[in-house]
Amino acid sequence: MAEPPDIAEINQLTELPEYLRYQSASLLPESPELVVVFGMGLGFHIQELIEKYQISHLLIYEPEPQYFKASTMLIDWQHILQLAKDKGTALYLQIEKDGRDFTNNILELRENVEVSGAYLYQHYNHPVFDALYKQLTTQPWNKLVEKGLSFRFTQGADEYLPGWTAASKPQTWEDVDTASSRFQQNITAFKKYFPDVYDTFKAYQPKRWLPVQQHNGEVNVVDKSRLVPWYGDSPVTESEINLKGFSEHPHKDGLVLGYNGTKLKHYLHYQFVEKTEAILEQLEEEQGSLPDTIKSMILFGMGCGYQLERLFEQHQVEKLFICEPNRDFFYASLFAIDWALILKTVDESDGRLYLNIGDDGTNLFRDLLNQFYAIGPYMLNSTYFYQGYYNGALNQAIAQLREQLQVVISMGEYFDHAYYGIAHTKEALRREYPFMKKHAAKHIAAEHQEVPVFLVGNGPSLDFSIDAIKEWQNKAIIVSCGTSLQVLHRNGIVPDFHAEIEQNRSTFDWASRVGDFDYLKKISLISCNGIHPDTCDLYKDVFLAFKEGESSTVSTLQVLGEEHYQILKFAFPTVTNFAMNFFAGLGMKQVYLLGVDLGFAEKHHHHSKQSGYYKEDGEELYDYSEKNNTAIVVPGNFRKTVYTKHEFKVAKMLLEQSLAAGKMDCYNCADGAQIRGATALRVDDILVASNKDDKSRCLSLLKENGFVSEQSKEFEQRYAAKFSYDVLQRELEVFCNNAEREVKTLTEAEEFIESQKKLLFLSYQQGSSLLFYLLYGTTNYANSVLSKILYSSANEEKVVQQFNVVLEHWKGALKDVLKQSELPDLAYDTTTTFPNQRYPYWIRKQTHGAEVTLITNSEKFVEACNYVNEQQELGVSLVFNTPENASHNPVDSRYVVVKQNSCLGDNVFSWLKENAIQVSANSHLVVYVNNKKELREVSQLKVPVTVIYVPGDLAESEHYPQSHDLKRFNILVRYFNQLQRFRLILPVIKISEKADDWVPEDVLNTSRWHCYLFKDTLG
Repeated sequence: MAEPPDIAEINQLTELPEYLRYQSASLLPESPELVVVFGMGLGFHIQELIEKYQISHLLIYEPEPQYFKASTMLIDWQHILQLAKDKGTALYLQIEKDGRDFTNNILELRENVEVSGAYLYQHYNHPVFDALYKQLTTQPWNKLVEKGLSFRFTQGADEYLPGWTAASKPQTWEDVDTASSRFQQNITAFKKYFPDVYDTFKAYQPKRWLPVQQHNGEVNVVDKSRLVPWYGDSPVTESEINLKGFSEHPHKDGLVLGYNGTKLKHYLHYQFVEKTEAILEQLEEEQGSLPDTIKSMILFGMGCGYQLERLFEQHQVEKLFICEPNRDFFYASLFAIDWALILKTVDESDGRLYLNIGDDGTNLFRDLLNQFYAIGPYMLNSTYFYQGYYNGALNQAIAQLREQLQVVISMGEYFDHAYYGIAHTKEALRREYPFMKKHAAKHIAAEHQEVPVFLVGNGPSLDFSIDAIKEWQNKAIIVSCGTSLQVLHRNGIVPDFHAEIEQNRSTFDWASRVGDFDYLKKISLISCNGIHPDTCDLYKDVFLAFKEGESSTVSTLQVLGEEHYQILKFAFPTVTNFAMNFFAGLGMKQVYLLGVDLGFAEKHHHHSKQSGYYKEDGEELYDYSEKNNTAIVVPGNFRKTVYTKHEFKVAKMLLEQSLAAGKMDCYNCADGAQIRGATALRVDDILVASNKDDKSRCLSLLKENGFVSEQSKEFEQRYAAKFSYDVLQRELEVFCNNAEREVKTLTEAEEFIESQKKLLFLSYQQGSSLLFYLLYGTTNYANSVLSKILYSSANEEKVVQQFNVVLEHWKGALKDVLKQSELPDLAYDTTTTFPNQRYPYWIRKQTHGAEVTLITNSEKFVEACNYVNEQQELGVSLVFNTPENASHNPVDSRYVVVKQNSCLGDNVFSWLKENAIQVSANSHLVVYVNNKKELREVSQLKVPVTVIYVPGDLAESEHYPQSHDLKRFNILVRYFNQLQRFRLILPVIKISEKADDWVPEDVLNTSRWHCYLFKDTLG
């Protein structure tokens, strides 16, 4: 039997091989030798076959045991079995078998009975059934026996067949006509409104699904290879029933808006989030039918489109996003529905229609996101998601799309992130750190790009990968990712690069906890443009790349020019995503993932036991699973499944997209989540072909040829000229003033939300300030919350009341933003992570060998200082002196610290006013102040001095437990290397509301002090 022609090239119904076979097929004879049934289902057809025909042998395959179980509840199997026995029909029930052993089964049967042929009956669609049917009807039996059957157990989106479809009736079908008035009117309309769609479909040839017109005039689509229709006898009726069901119970996914973390709770954005969360929790969104006016809808899968036509007849749709992954289906809709009228309606009503045709979900999220960015991502909160038909092959893509859209706001940028990102990026350029060139890979020879790169994560399997890293560290480029650095340090491994992705200062904390600053100075840091300047100071040198989508990136490249720099598209959400994208940008061809688990088999073993997530005894530092939802299950790399959390699941997906988009061989050596596109490889099977010299030359060329630096002075001048501080202040005031209103109606509420969007885009269009970049994310969050309230109830009074509550919080947040943006130079982030574990290392680093002269009349203070110095092994050289001696002998220490207990002697400030204490020019004077009166006095001094205010004393009655001499000396050494930068240090001390030790307002008058707000400046 000859191979059938390529059906993709055949677009006439009567020329399809399956149509010709159908036409030439004979009816089932009354007494067939062998009938093979693929699929039992509920079994009614089995009963009918036995009753109506004299079948010698009836072979039945049913892979789903629950179908067979259901049949025992609905049909009389006792009657069927008795009837088969009476008629001499031999029954062969292959339960939980899908037929993949068909040839062996038939050969075995023929060994026992004489069978010359068989009739096939396929009851429902199934990948194995479909493959069997095709091969058995197109290929000779002897060839199948000789070479065996072939199966594909996965289907593409275009190949998917619903499990249950109507019987084929090709005699009632005819080809559609491209000369028909409907097609011509539609294609002409698309030429006007969507020229790209017109160009694609004006002479389109369907690949798999052929549009046909049924006897009732309705259009259906038929699988060319099987002649199976997608719809039944009436596609219109089926589509209307589908839409009716959705209209009665419409679904909005909404947005995930909360924040469960603690590290960034001090950010202005998250303070606002916290205030709105309680209100959102109280909302009970009323579930009703689809409203007459639909603000926004995503239609995923339209088929022939009949439900779309009814949707526009019954509703006013303002914004519609149509995603049809099957081009053949969309082509069929051009014959089925009145697209010309739909497009005209959208145009005349000033609506918005977006078409995405042929995307199976791979790029859909980015495309949809760009659309929602244009209209405001907050609209997702009021967007209905309507799936027009079911397609099993698209389930994962649809679920992933919906999940991604839900977290657009919560995982997006916000004020603080943009603010600090811009500040840190500007500082990196001031320091002239090198950034990755545009098309950097072209500047590095191919032979050097073959040197393998080991990306080392901090997953549980890192503990079992250390030996492999040690074995190959001289031949492969070693890159520590995030917190894995501690583990490498403990095992004596110095990575060539350390990668960081977070821009807050916690990266400084984690690295400092290594406790070996000379070790860090042997390592090159790689990161994105927003990395914290203090983190950069820890390492030997720094190499950066711009990260796509960041306000800091977009704003900076408006000054520098995108044409000069590489922009990383997949550099989030984890540091491994960044590192993979970074080295892909440099053109590296081989990447090995070690400890990049992105999942774990045991919920309490989520990172390397040698890392900072665990104490010395192996106990968790904190309950990781309590702070992270680790119940998500994904396929494993070396085991069936592993647990993971949402961030890791997103990271895995983006790694897969990065690998699909690049030309890199990736080997996953981690015992964690499976990563599509990466080859699973045991660490014992790693084999590196490069040598030490290859690696050395490669490292040199990467740094020399892959990056470029800017002249800092020129950049600062251009930046200031582009983004005016004065314009930013004016626009912020306008934005704040716009919020100073009380909303009284739903219309006013909608107008306010729209006004905020317009102000943002107006600032962006004018392009003279950073307002858009700073406020876009947080304003979208505010608009999302306000929109959610707006559509939560039909009770207008209740909605308006809740709307105004959130509006008051928003006004407060905007005032905080205005205050934080007062200074022309944006401040750096001050976030900390386990700072107490970092303090000892830094204190010792900055105090060791330092000379400090303590001038005091308190023996108790002397004892406290000596105790802290010895217990913490600070190595401070302490010299104690009395005020009387200091007045006669000049003091020449790095710091001269005065601690005067006024109850034991004279007022210290009289000494300072009279310059009685002789301090050399190389020394800096530090004074402890115990009460409000002394604080006011010292604030009037003209002498350059740092004041540490710790009121009261634990030794005296009714004073605060934090106010003691141990605390005072600890504060001194904690801020040791920054004392000269500050005039006043106010440690956090809990005092009574009735106490009289509050800091006087006149002391903190900003016109008199250059104030700094800092949480922690150690290091």
